[in-house]
Amino acid sequence: MANNINPINLGIGQTNLLRPKQNEDVTEKPQKKAERQEEKRQHPSDVLNFMAGLNSDLVPSKINRAVDVSKYVTPEQEARITAFMQGFEADIDIISTNAQAEFPDLSKNAANAIALAYVDSTY
Repeated sequence: MANNINPINLGIGQTNLLRPKQNEDVTEKPQKKAERQEEKRQHPSDVLNFMAGLNSDLVPSKINRAVDVSKYVTPEQEARITAFMQGFEADIDIISTNAQAEFPDLSKNAANAIALAYVDSTY
């Protein structure tokens, strides 16, 4: 005894879904769709310009701020930081020149990247 309480009546077997309604004229319907599609067309450059500027209001403008270091750092700390940075730059320069001497075809940026990676791993 098979009893379907809520049978699904969709699909190819239901021919009433494929037939046009009696009140509608079949020839007018495609013309209306074509008119609507022509109204919605935009020029591609307008669309790309819109997409490029979509998030432009979320990017803050760059603000030039001057920081007074003397408010946050004592002269002793400033001297210590300066000495550390001079040693750091000297190490980068030495390692970069050694890398370029070892590999003459190496670019300056690649040698600096190698030097930075070495200093990063050893400091």
